[in-house]
Amino acid sequence: MKWLSVLMFSLVLNGAASRTVDIRKWNTVEILCGKLIRSEEIPIKGAPNSFSDKSKPIKNSILRLYLQNEETECCEGQQPVAETVSGREGSFEFKKAAPGAYWIVARVEGKDYKLAITYTPDNKSDTKCSDILYALKKGQLQIERLVTVD
Repeated sequence: MKWLSVLMFSLVLNGAASRTVDIRKWNTVEILCGKLIRSEEIPIKGAPNSFSDKSKPIKNSILRLYLQNEETECCEGQQPVAETVSGREGSFEFKKAAPGAYWIVARVEGKDYKLAITYTPDNKSDTKCSDILYALKKGQLQIERLVTVD
């Protein structure tokens, strides 16, 4: 019998100050796709300081991919490298991007949410698009990964 264990890693970025080497390491993705979701913590009744996550897909949102430029803030005067729209379940994919450092910008309800990532393709990885969640949580875009353990 297989046991499924889900482990979520949340990484928060706070603007340009978060563009350090350590954050880039944690925000390295091997595929440029995922699911855009809205996530919020719901307090568990009778269990102080305990929360459960409630998530909902964000559909029909524009996502843009920009090259990171060390000399300027995200996206200043730049054209996006790629653009896509999230599907009914929040799923999206950027096609034909070269390995490198990027900004993913999700436009949700008229506001842009930015996340610095490093794209390092790995053909041997068994990561699926549905394993990588781009979560709007507490007003910021974060990466959450679903990890299956047998």
